[in-house]
Amino acid sequence: GLPWRTTFARVLLLCGLGLSLTVFYTGTAVSEINSVALDQSTSRRNNDFHFNFASLDEIFSPVPAEDPGEINPPLPIRLGWAPAGLALLGLLSLLRRPERELRLHILFMALVAAGCLFMAHEISTPLWEKLPLIDFVQFPWRFVGRAALPVAFLAGVGGAVGGRRSAVSGQPSASSLTANSYQLVTLLAVALLAVEAFPYLYPAICAEDGSPTIVDVHEYEHETGMVGVDPTGSYFPRTVVARPAGSPLETAYLTGAEPGRFDETSLPAGASLTITSSGGLAGAATVDTPAPFTARYLTFAFPGWMAYVDGEPVSITATDPEGLISFPVPAGQHELAVRWESTPRRSALGAISLLALAAVVLTSLVLHENGPAQPARRREALPAIRYWLGLALLLALLKFAVIDRVENPLRRRAAPPVDVTLAIQGAELALAGYDISRTTVPAGGTFDVDLAWQVLAPPATVYQSNLWLVDANGLQWSNKETERTRLYEDPPNMLFWPAGDWGWDSREVAVLSGTPPGQYDLVLTLFRLDTLQPLTLTGADGALLGPTAVIGQVTVAAATEPPQFEPQFTTASQTGPLTLFGYNQDRAEAAPGDSVLLTMFWGNGAQPLDAFSYVLNLQDENGAVVADWPLPVGPLGAEERRREQYLLRLPTTLASGRYQYHLGPLTLGDLLIQAPERNFEQPLGLTLSGEFYGEHIELVGYQLATADEQVTLDLVWRGRAEIPERYRVFVHLVGPSGEIVAQSDGEPAGWLRPTTGWTPGEFISDRHVLTVPAGV
Repeated sequence: GLPWRTTFARVLLLCGLGLSLTVFYTGTAVSEINSVALDQSTSRRNNDFHFNFASLDEIFSPVPAEDPGEINPPLPIRLGWAPAGLALLGLLSLLRRPERELRLHILFMALVAAGCLFMAHEISTPLWEKLPLIDFVQFPWRFVGRAALPVAFLAGVGGAVGGRRSAVSGQPSASSLTANSYQLVTLLAVALLAVEAFPYLYPAICAEDGSPTIVDVHEYEHETGMVGVDPTGSYFPRTVVARPAGSPLETAYLTGAEPGRFDETSLPAGASLTITSSGGLAGAATVDTPAPFTARYLTFAFPGWMAYVDGEPVSITATDPEGLISFPVPAGQHELAVRWESTPRRSALGAISLLALAAVVLTSLVLHENGPAQPARRREALPAIRYWLGLALLLALLKFAVIDRVENPLRRRAAPPVDVTLAIQGAELALAGYDISRTTVPAGGTFDVDLAWQVLAPPATVYQSNLWLVDANGLQWSNKETERTRLYEDPPNMLFWPAGDWGWDSREVAVLSGTPPGQYDLVLTLFRLDTLQPLTLTGADGALLGPTAVIGQVTVAAATEPPQFEPQFTTASQTGPLTLFGYNQDRAEAAPGDSVLLTMFWGNGAQPLDAFSYVLNLQDENGAVVADWPLPVGPLGAEERRREQYLLRLPTTLASGRYQYHLGPLTLGDLLIQAPERNFEQPLGLTLSGEFYGEHIELVGYQLATADEQVTLDLVWRGRAEIPERYRVFVHLVGPSGEIVAQSDGEPAGWLRPTTGWTPGEFISDRHVLTVPAGV
C-alpha cells in the first residue's frame, strides 16, 4: 500500500478540491451571513434543532398501510425495514472475509451510516450545541436521508460478496447451486424494496396550482401574514427593521403592467421621471429635477445591487425602516440605472471554484492516460434479463390488478388506529379517540396527544382544538397553547375535508415546570377558529358535555432536575421555612367578586418539609385587612422547588380603590378595584316573574320590545346570597317548529356584571338584543 503520509495528503487534496468546487456558493453564504436576518430562521420552535431529532423507533418503524380515508398521515423519517435488513446482511458479509479493499469500503460505509444516525438522534445534542453554524441545518432528521447512501451500499454489497465470479476465468467461485441462490436472493431483495415502497405511491393530492404566479404569491402572503414567504422574515436584509405588510408593486402585477421600481413619490416638486427599462435585475430611467433628492428603488438593499447616475457609481443607503435601495441624485437632467452585479468577493470565490473544476478535469485526464491497465471486469452472479423482466411484470400486475382494486394489507380503509377510543362530537366532527406518547410525565416535560377526528359532514367553518392539564380545582397546569408535533404537518383546510374521511390533530402538551406531583385530568376543547367561540361537545349517548370534556388522566412525577423559574415578579426572599423566588399575578385590575390567580414559586432548604401553610392578606390604602386566604404548600423534599397556584376570590363588598397583597412582612403586588354602581331599588314597569334559577338567583321580571327586525329583552335579576360561580344567560328566539332563529348568549349586562360580583339584594339589569332574520 501507499505510505500513510501520501495517503493522508491525497485525502486532504480530495477534501480541498471538494470544498473549492462548492466555495462559490458556500463561501458566499458564510461570508455574507450577517447581511441577512438568517438567524431568525432558528428562532421559531419548529425550526429549532432541539425539537427535530428522530428516535430509533421512528427511524426503524415499518411502513404502514396506505389508508385512502386518512387526510393527513404522519410523516416519520424512516429507513424502511427492507433497506435496513439488507444493510445488516451486507455488514455480516464481513464474516466471509472479502478482499481488503472491499472490506475497508464496508467498514467505512457502516461508520458513515452510524455517524449519520447518531447525528439524527437526540443523543448527539451536545455536539449540535457546540458545532458552529450547524444550527442552520435546523432538522437533525435530515441525517437519516444522508444515511441512505451508505445503507444502500451495504444493502447491495452482500450479494456482491456472495455471488462474485472469478476475475480471470469467469467461472463461479462456488457451485452452480450457490450462484443460483444468490440470483434468487437478489431478485427477492429488489421485490421487497419495491413492495415496501408501494404505500408511498398513493399520496393525497392537494388542489393547488402547480405553477403559481406572482399574484398568487401575494395572495398567499396576505392570507398567512408571511410576507417574504417565510414565517420569521429570515430572508430579508438586516436593514429591514419593519417587516412590510405587502408590496407597492402589487397593483402593477394585478393589472399586468410592467412594475416600475423607481419610486415616483420620492421625487421633489417639479421633477419628472421617465422609465426607460425595467426588469427584475435591472432598471433605468431619465430624471429631470430642479433640486437634489434621494431616489428610492423599490427593491431590498441586498449586497450586489449597484446604482449609477450618468454612468458613475453612487453609494446605496438602505431606507429606514423598509430597507429599500436609495441613492443621491443631484439637480438637473440625469440618466439613472440600478442593476444586480457580482461583488468582488463573489467573483473571487467563483474563480476558485472554476480553477478547482479545471484541476479535477485535468487530473482525471492525466490519470486516464497514464494510469495502470484496468483488470478484466468481474462478472457477478446477477439474474439474467428475462428474470428482471419477469419481476417487473409481476410487480406491475400486483399494483394495477390487486393493490389498486381491492382491500389488501398494503392499501385499505380502516378505522383510526388509536389506543384510546372515544365518541365525542362537536359540530360536524367526531373524536374517535387518541394516542398518547406517555401517561406519566415529569414536571416541566412534554407529551404528545394525537387526536383522530372523523368527518361526519363537510365542515361549515374551520375548527381548532386545544388540550390542557387541569387539577381537581379546575386550575390549569400546562401551557395555554399547545404545539404541533414534528411528525404531523398542519392538515389541509378543514373546509375541504370530505365526509367519511378522518384526520390527525396532533398536539404537544407542555407541563408547567415545578408542577406538584399527582394525577391531572386531560381536558379537550374545540372552538371556531374565526370567532374563538367554543363548541358544545356531546358524548356517545348524546349527553351534553359542555365546552370542554375530560378525555383522560396524566400523572405528573417529580422532575429529575431542579426547575428553572422565570417569575413575573422576582422576590428571592426567605419567608418562613421556604424561599419565595417570585410570583405571577394574572391581573392588575379587578372587580369585586372576581377571582385573581396568584402563582407562587417556592424553594425548600436542605431538610424535607411536611405540608405547610401561609396566610396571604389584602390590605386597603389605610393598611386595614379586607380579605385573607390560606396558601398551602408541600410537602417538599430536600432542595425541592415547587410551583403553586392559588385562585383568590375577592369579596363582593370591596369598594373602589387600590389594594396591596401582603405575605407576612413581605409586600407583594397591588390590585386596583373598580366597583360597579349598585342598584337596590327594583325598576318600574316590569312584567314580574319571580322565577328562581337554583337557590340564589331570582329573575325578578322583564320588559319586551320589538322594533323593525329586532327584539329587545330587558331582564332584571336579583341575587339572594353571594354566588361563587359565574353563570351565563342564554336567550333564544324559537320558531314554530322548535328551531332557534335568533339568540343572545353571554354573562349578564354584556359580560360586565358576572354573577360572582353580585351582592345580596342587588338588582342587575341585563339587556339582550336579538336580530330576527329576514322572512321570519
